[in-house]
Amino acid sequence: MFPQWFMTIRYIEWAGQIKDLRCVSSDIENVLLVDDFEGYIHPQQKHRWVEITQFSYPYNVDGALKELISTLIERKINDF
Repeated sequence: MFPQWFMTIRYIEWAGQIKDLRCVSSDIENVLLVDDFEGYIHPQQKHRWVEITQFSYPYNVDGALKELISTLIERKINDF
């Protein structure tokens, strides 16, 4: 099961090789990019990247989500 706020997170459809956070907000310091592949991250925005375990078979959604929530809590305490 996931927290209620998870359903309110905005999902962005990306185009191209690099995910540019300016597509989300002009103030990228208020944006985090959750992704499993460093190659997609804009070189000047890596400080906003939250790395997750690759999402592949067999899918461990509960474990990956718990790990992500823990990481986000830690980043919020340390970064903001």
